[in-house]
Amino acid sequence: MPAIRGTASVADSRVRDKELKNKKFPASFKVKVDLKKVNYSVLTMWIEDKITALLGIDDEIVQQMAVNLFLPEQPAHGYYVAPPKEVDPKHAQLDLEGFLGAEDSATFVNELWDLMIDAQNQPKGIPKVLLEKKKAELARAKAASDIDKASLVVSPVQASMSAIERSEAEKLKLE
Repeated sequence: MPAIRGTASVADSRVRDKELKNKKFPASFKVKVDLKKVNYSVLTMWIEDKITALLGIDDEIVQQMAVNLFLPEQPAHGYYVAPPKEVDPKHAQLDLEGFLGAEDSATFVNELWDLMIDAQNQPKGIPKVLLEKKKAELARAKAASDIDKASLVVSPVQASMSAIERSEAEKLKLE
């Protein structure tokens, strides 16, 4: 219920200030993030994927809202023309609660803020967690392709057999 009749509660700064005071936020929210040091495209992809996973649908409006809350200005050709705005994870969490719910919003913002803190400390602006996840994904894909290639290797004996003879040999192996 709105605090003032006829207006939304988020429009009243007193309600928002009260919510900020009453909520407990992680200690990591006190750490400032330099947006010039984070990789915009990698974090944008993570935000979009995470929002889709939380909502269960691909909601571009919520995705872009979250991107704009945390990465307010897209750099031109990888470089910021003007100094980027300062991001406040506490306000962003409150803004996302209406779309994600209080619990999911808190989890999402906490994960993202930790990734952004890690990203600003990395040389390429990509969080270590995401790099490791991508490396593991590539290793799994390589292992799967190696298995596929190994199954395609045909022995010299099998090469001389016709397709019918090979299927007969396979039947005998199964018995």
